[in-house]
Amino acid sequence: MFDLFTAAVLMTVLFLAITMADILTSRLITRQTRKKALVTCLLILLSTLGEYIGVATNGADPSLIPLHRAAKLVEFTLAPAIGVAVAAAYGDAAHLRAAALLTAAHGLFQCIALPFGGVFRVDAGN
Repeated sequence: MFDLFTAAVLMTVLFLAITMADILTSRLITRQTRKKALVTCLLILLSTLGEYIGVATNGADPSLIPLHRAAKLVEFTLAPAIGVAVAAAYGDAAHLRAAALLTAAHGLFQCIALPFGGVFRVDAGN
């Protein structure tokens, strides 16, 4: 299972790199849309890497608990932001500011809840 997951993550990273290169070299996309699309790709990339590190450190040595928590925090915080970034880059979202504020509030909640195990818990067994 882990080998298939690693292959899926590597393919995701490769496809994102190709997409980012295509966005950077496109003459049809405005500069503003290009920036927003690249931010979207970066959010997807960071969230994917957070998930991968979280899976890799799950059940590992207890010394890796801080890394596991940080990876899960990155994954859980950035995943909702991807939808907002896509709406900003590729569409005319009617309530984009409200969605961005809710996403920021979600990220703040994740950061506050992390030490207390409010959303997810990483115990001594990791």
